[in-house]
Amino acid sequence: MSENIDFCEVCLDDRAYTIKEEETIEYARGKEIKYIKKQAYCTACHSPMYIGKINDENLDVLYSKIREVDNIIKELRRLEEERASKEKNQQIEALRKELTSTMGSLQPTVKSMIVPKVASKEITDLKAGEDVRVITLNQEGTVVSVDKNKKEAVVQIGIMKMTLPFKSLQKVKKDVKKTVTKSTRNIIKSKSGNVKSEVDLRGMNLEEAIMEVEKYLDDAYVAGLENVTIIHGIGTGVLKSGLQDILRRNRHVKSQRAGQYGEGGAGVTIVTLK
Repeated sequence: MSENIDFCEVCLDDRAYTIKEEETIEYARGKEIKYIKKQAYCTACHSPMYIGKINDENLDVLYSKIREVDNIIKELRRLEEERASKEKNQQIEALRKELTSTMGSLQPTVKSMIVPKVASKEITDLKAGEDVRVITLNQEGTVVSVDKNKKEAVVQIGIMKMTLPFKSLQKVKKDVKKTVTKSTRNIIKSKSGNVKSEVDLRGMNLEEAIMEVEKYLDDAYVAGLENVTIIHGIGTGVLKSGLQDILRRNRHVKSQRAGQYGEGGAGVTIVTLK
């Protein structure tokens, strides 16, 4: 068996060397990479020796480890996005169950709400605060907001809020208002003094935070708040990203932006309501 020999810079002569494997940590692309590195040692002076082919092998191992770490990080990000998507689906299912539970005896009329009965004369003009009758439910409520382009209105009936087309609503005359309408008005009025201009979601998972922020935005809108602060912290960014997606699709949100210095910076999102 031939002996490994190369030039030793300490001995200044060709010397035999041995190869040892050592656990080493390198910093590459902002990451800490741990791998097994080969090192040659002179058998005469025991000093480390530079051997070209060994160095090339070490670089191959290092680059392989870097690619492995990159792939793991990509997979973790993919799993995080997949988990966030599943949590959104769970949130939707939870809301469906909540609707079923809240409607109670009204539940049999859900199908008729999807294809509602229509008024003999469709409403052409509605304003927030007006009292209406929901024909499909035979219940009275108060208009919270109106979208004239879509011919839809958000109507509050007790603790429930529904988005309904104009054609499923009738205006209620002042002399036939019922207790449920007064109760609804009292709920809306009471919220204006109780809703804070910020909500703190730190410590919640994405599913909990989505439920909390959607309820908060409903209350803030009814209370007439113009700007509110969503406190989500910095963390891994999953909570912030998931909430910003929800805010983009929320019917009450006019715009959103990151917090500035003095407002909470990257740990908050400032929301302007319609």
